[in-house]
Amino acid sequence: MAAPSKGGSRSHICRQAAALVSPIPEIVPEFARAKTETVTWGANVDAFAPDRRKGDGRRALGIPEGALAVVFTGSFRPWHGVHVLEEAARRLAPRADLYFLFAGGTETGAAEGYRGRRLGCLPYARMPELVASADVGVAPYDTRRLRQLRLGFYWSPLKIFEYMASGLPTVTIRVPPLDEIVREEHEGLHFDEGDAAHLARVLERLAGDASLRARLGSQARARVVERYSWARHCEQIEDVLRKIAS
Repeated sequence: MAAPSKGGSRSHICRQAAALVSPIPEIVPEFARAKTETVTWGANVDAFAPDRRKGDGRRALGIPEGALAVVFTGSFRPWHGVHVLEEAARRLAPRADLYFLFAGGTETGAAEGYRGRRLGCLPYARMPELVASADVGVAPYDTRRLRQLRLGFYWSPLKIFEYMASGLPTVTIRVPPLDEIVREEHEGLHFDEGDAAHLARVLERLAGDASLRARLGSQARARVVERYSWARHCEQIEDVLRKIAS
């Protein structure tokens, strides 16, 4: 979805439309919210699944035997919060049981100041196995770095849906609608936006509690299959079209 605008042309479109769809209603002009349906993106829950995890895949990624692998995937835009996760990783550098993987961006090679690797831009076909090879997924958004997000977090977080579909406990910020997709202590854990020290403590907690990771990961998979799959997305769109046609 394009960034919201106050332009008259968009207001005109909203007035003329029989129905609107949006990931959050707050970005739709108030006069049009009564005819707006909340529709999210989703994950391919067949491609992204826990059974894509492979031991040789973890070794190829350089994950040390017995280490907890923490993954970030994305385009490394400033508001994606990579800088927050890397600072948390540096705080955790003395721990040999934590390893960080960053997929996306232009840089490749060993991490600087923490245990892990930057993998650079990868073919999307590799992503299901990569995500499933990790143990925790992190979406450390820093919304303060994108002015448009003052209106609300209006992007559907594809990376979060794919982490969840892969059975990973997911760590993200306590901001709507992210805190509804990933519910605290149900599908994952939250940290205070921009707070690398808090994020480090959350990751330490997950590293020290295998049963917690298993429970959160299992519940994350179940929730995304039920509510945030591409099949569910298509059902939501079909429901909107049926209402228009009726």
